[in-house]
Amino acid sequence: MFLPFRGARATGRAGAFTAGVDDGSALYYNPAGMADIEGWSFLVDGGLVLQQVGYDRVDSGGNPQPHVQGQMNVLPLPTLALTWQPPKIKGHWVTFGLGVWVPYLGVDSWPQNGPQRYSDITLNGSLLGVLELAASFKIRDWFRIGVGFENMVLHFHSRVMLSACSELNCAPEDPGFDSLTQVDTNSYFTPSGVIGAQFVFPKFRAGLNVQLPFFVRSSGTVASRLPTNPFFANAAIHGSAIDVNFNLPLTVRLGFEYKLLPRLRVELDMDYESWSM
Repeated sequence: MFLPFRGARATGRAGAFTAGVDDGSALYYNPAGMADIEGWSFLVDGGLVLQQVGYDRVDSGGNPQPHVQGQMNVLPLPTLALTWQPPKIKGHWVTFGLGVWVPYLGVDSWPQNGPQRYSDITLNGSLLGVLELAASFKIRDWFRIGVGFENMVLHFHSRVMLSACSELNCAPEDPGFDSLTQVDTNSYFTPSGVIGAQFVFPKFRAGLNVQLPFFVRSSGTVASRLPTNPFFANAAIHGSAIDVNFNLPLTVRLGFEYKLLPRLRVELDMDYESWSM
């Protein structure tokens, strides 16, 4: 659903920025990295995700379906971050950060009657942003920790096809039994948190970051178009209220950076995302 990296500098490092992050993108990669920022700093970053996705499917009757291609909707995905290290605190041991970031995601639209219709027609119109307030503490010259409180603001718009075919009086995936369904929901308070650490030495840095899950629990509306089959000629749908529940996963990042030369650093990272939850 999301690409595992974001930001111009981090993308240039293939997303390996957990140990070496030292600018405002630390809000996303590892809040402990804000300890390297002195005074005030302001980061503006944006990305365009160009993601081409094709879909091939064998239906429930074992019949290969024609290939379909998603139509990409390109939107600018921003990062804004403001950090401040107070000058009057002895040892400059704390840095504060405030910002907003949007996950790098591709939103594709698909044919309404295509073979993928039972999985997805479109998420176009969905909006998602994360507001974060964070702090980094320099416990020792070689050890920093960072914590952040996050709130996701979400508008979720989904259009998908449901099938009312029971296979008792219809063929599997009979289009006459398809019911076009749209879900809309807003979640203005979806809290989560992030915690990170860095171990910093002259030639070597290590970083660990844990992004806690986002548990989306909201109310919304659903609208369905009844199937065209005559079996539903006298049917009606009453009510539109629904509850929407889904989880965005726990993410763990571990990174090791080595300074080969004064202007050359190499980092190796591992990302684990628990989408199975």
